[in-house]
Amino acid sequence: MTSNPAPEPGQQIGLADIIGLLGHRRWTSIMQKEVHATRVRNHHVTPGIVPALVGALAPSDVWYGVNEITEPPADNRRATENTVARWCAVWADLDVKPGGCPTEDIANHIIDDISNAYGTRPTYIVVSGHGLQPVWVIAHNDTTATLDDDQKRAAAVALLKRHGRMVQAFAIARNAKADSVFDLPRVLRAPDTTNHKDPTNPKPTAAVRDAGTPLTVAGIAAALDTADIPEMPSDTMIRGTVVAAPSAWKYRPTGQQRCHYAEDMIDGWATDQPAARHPWLVAQATRIAAARRHGCLSAADAGAAERELAGRFIALCQRAGDARPVGRAEIDSALRYGTELVATMTDQRVADELGKHQHRDYAAEAIELARMAGDLDQLAQRPAPTPTPTTGTPSDNPEEPFHPEVTPPTPAAGEMTVDEYTALLESIEGDFWAARPSLALIRAAALAETAAPWAVLTTVLMRVLAAVPHDVYLPGLGGPNSSPGSLNLYGGIVSKPSGGKGTAAKVAARLYPHPAIFEAGAGSGEGIGHLFGATVLDKETKTTEFRWSRRSVLLDIAEVDTLTAMTRRESSTIDSVLRQAFSGESIMFSYATVEKRLRLPAGEYRLCGVVHVQPQRASGLFAGADGGTPQRFIWAAASDPRIGAAVDYDGRTLTHDDTGTYRPEWWGNGQIIDVCTEALDEIRAERLRRARDFTFVDNPDDTDQALGGHTMYAREKVAAALAILDGRENINPDDWALSGTVIAMSNHTRDRLIEAMEIGRLAAAERRGMEKGAEKIGAKATETDIDVERFSDTTRWALGRLDSLGGDATFREIYQTCSKPRRAYLKRALIELEDRGLIESREVQTTSKGGRPGVAYRRA
Repeated sequence: MTSNPAPEPGQQIGLADIIGLLGHRRWTSIMQKEVHATRVRNHHVTPGIVPALVGALAPSDVWYGVNEITEPPADNRRATENTVARWCAVWADLDVKPGGCPTEDIANHIIDDISNAYGTRPTYIVVSGHGLQPVWVIAHNDTTATLDDDQKRAAAVALLKRHGRMVQAFAIARNAKADSVFDLPRVLRAPDTTNHKDPTNPKPTAAVRDAGTPLTVAGIAAALDTADIPEMPSDTMIRGTVVAAPSAWKYRPTGQQRCHYAEDMIDGWATDQPAARHPWLVAQATRIAAARRHGCLSAADAGAAERELAGRFIALCQRAGDARPVGRAEIDSALRYGTELVATMTDQRVADELGKHQHRDYAAEAIELARMAGDLDQLAQRPAPTPTPTTGTPSDNPEEPFHPEVTPPTPAAGEMTVDEYTALLESIEGDFWAARPSLALIRAAALAETAAPWAVLTTVLMRVLAAVPHDVYLPGLGGPNSSPGSLNLYGGIVSKPSGGKGTAAKVAARLYPHPAIFEAGAGSGEGIGHLFGATVLDKETKTTEFRWSRRSVLLDIAEVDTLTAMTRRESSTIDSVLRQAFSGESIMFSYATVEKRLRLPAGEYRLCGVVHVQPQRASGLFAGADGGTPQRFIWAAASDPRIGAAVDYDGRTLTHDDTGTYRPEWWGNGQIIDVCTEALDEIRAERLRRARDFTFVDNPDDTDQALGGHTMYAREKVAAALAILDGRENINPDDWALSGTVIAMSNHTRDRLIEAMEIGRLAAAERRGMEKGAEKIGAKATETDIDVERFSDTTRWALGRLDSLGGDATFREIYQTCSKPRRAYLKRALIELEDRGLIESREVQTTSKGGRPGVAYRRA
C-alpha cells in the first residue's frame, strides 16, 4: 500500500500507517462527520485510496473500521458483523473523564494490565482527544482470523466479548470504567483529525507506534483462559436475520391494562432455584426482551425488571453450598444477548417464549369480580398459582449498558434501616458529588449547615437559571423554523413539617447570591404577571404600553398550600401560568380594567421557582398532573440520613473567580446554548416516540408514563444549569450524564412523595368510611375512595404471593416484590384476608438484634 518504511516505536503515525499495520487488503470502512453536519457519512474504500483521503478528513470527526470488510454494504450503510472479512485486532477505548478513567495515568495503567495479560505492548495507541485507544494487531498470516466460515466468525465474536470483559475487569480494579465497544464492525477515532465531542473545545487526534508484536487468535484465547475470563453462553454469536430491530419495539401502549402474565413471571424469580445459574440468567434476559417486544410492559417497568433479575442472580450466586462470584459484565452480557436474540425471532417464537398469553381486559374482570358476593371466598377455592419465571423490559436504547449500581430497586423508605437507605441514596448518586468541584462544594456546605445536599443543589440550580439573561435559549427541536427552548424550571423540596426546607433555601442563597436574582412569593397567576411590569395607559391618546420592571423572577413558595389554594380558585390562573412559563410561551392576563391587562411575550422573560412541599398537603399540586404541572418540577428531599456527618468546608461560595463572575459576560442577545450530540439524539428520540404515540389516554397505573412527559426537557435545563455552574455556555456529554443522576434522584423523591400521598389518602378515606359505617370493602374506606380494582387485584396477588413463598412468610418478604401501585393497599388486603379466615398472622422477631417485632402470615 505504501513504499514508506515501517514506523518505529515512539514514532507518530497516520491513518494510512494504521491501515497498513492492521493488514487491510480488501475494503476499509471510514466514517466522517463534518463540522456542523447532522449526519455521519460512510466511505468504504480500498486501502490504497486512504492516503489520498487523509488531507480532506483532517477538520472533521473521523472514525476507521478496525477490521477489514468483504465489500461495501448495500446503500453505503455501516458495516455489520457478517460483512467483516478478517479479524484484525483487539482494542480498548479508555475515555479520560469522570465516570470513565479519572486520569490519563490510570488509563495507562489499564493498558499496562492488558499488555501483561497478552505478553506484549499494543501495536499502536490512538490519542482520541478525550482518552486513549490502544490496539493489539493480530498477525496477518493467522488463517484463523480470516472469517471465511461461520465457525471462525462465531469464535471471533465470542473471543472479542471475552476480551471486552477482561478490559472492563482491569478498569474496575483501577476504580475506572472502560467503554463497552467490543463488536466486530467497531470503529475507532482516526489520527490527524479533529474530535468535536465538546464543540467549544475541539481536540486534535494523533497516534503513536508502540512496541507490541502481533498476537495470534490462539494466543488471545490462552491469555483469556489464564486471566480467568471464561466463555459464557451469552458470548455465542446470534445467527439469523434481524426480524424486528429493538429500536422498533414498543412499550405496552398507553392506557392498556398491566400484563398479569409478565407480573407473575417477575414475581416468580424470587422462588426460582436453578441448578445452572448462568443459563437461567440468559433465559430470563431473553424473556425480558420478548416481553418488551410483545408489549407486555410499560416504560415504568423496564428498568425495574432488569434490576429485579440482577438482584435475584446476585442472590443465587451467593447461595449457600455453591457460592461463586458474579462474572465481570456477566449480567450486562446476558441482557444484551437476550435483546439481540429476540430481534431475530419471528412473532410466533416470541409468543412461544411468553406462553402464548393474550392481553385481557383485567380491569373489567376485576370490577365484575368485586361486584360478586363471596368474591374472596371463591378465591380461596382456587389452587395456589404455580410461580412462573418472569420478564421485564430492557431500556429504550438496547445499546445502553446495564448499571445495577446506578439504578437500584426502590423499596419504601419506611421499610428500611438508616444504613440501608443511605446505601440506596449512594447507589443512585454514584460519583456525582465528586465529579466537579462545584458539586463537592454544594455537598460540603449543605452537610456543614445541617441541610440536605439534594435540596440545596436543586435550589441552587433554580437560582442559576433565574440569573441567566432572559434571551439565552436552548436549541429548538421541531425543525429549522422551530422556536428556541426556554430555561424556565421549577424545584419541589419535600419534607415533613419543620423538616429543613427553609435551611436548604438559606444555604443555597448564601452559596449563589447573584445580583440578578429577584425573589418573590406567589399570588394569583395575574399577580405573577405584574411582578414583571405593568401596563401604562396614556390618558390622552388612550393607548397602552407595557413597561418592564424586570425580566427575571424567582418564585419562593414557602408552603405548597399557597399554590394549591391558588389553583383551586375558580378565577385563578397560576396553574396554567406555571405550565406555559415552563416552555417560555406567551402569557396573557385579561382584566376589565385596561391598566391591569398585560401580555408577556414568548421568550422574553425568565420564571423559575422553588415550592416547599409536605406530602400530606401535596394532593392539590398533583391534581394538576393531567395538565402537566408536577412534571415540570425537579424533586428533592429536605431530609437526608447523612446530615451531621463531618465534612471539610471553609465557607466558600460558588463564584468562579475573585471578581465574582458567575457566567460568561457576553451572554444575551438571543444566544442559543450549544448542546452536545449525545443529549440531542436522546431528546429527539424521546420526542419522536411520544409524537408517534397514537393513544389519547395515559395508563393511570403507570406513574412514570403519566408524570414523565417533560422529563427530557427538564433534564436538558438541568444540564444547562450544571454547565453554567461550571463556567461554560455549552452543554457537554458530562453535563448530560450528570443531569441524568439529578433526574434519577428527582424520580426517586417523586415516587416516595406519591406513595406517602396515597397512604395518607387511604388513611383519610378509612376515617371517612368508618364514620359512614361502610360495609364490605368500605369497612376500611368508602367504595368511592378506594379503587375497587386495585384492592381486589392486590388481595388476589397477596394470597398468591404467600402461596408462592410456601404459605408462610413475613410482611417484608411479601412487600419486597409488591409493585408500587399495590403497596398502599397491601396491609389492608392482608387484613381482609385474615378477617375472611384465609390467612393467620403472628408476631415474629425479624432481626437478631431485637427491636420491634414484625408480622408473619401463613395459610389458615
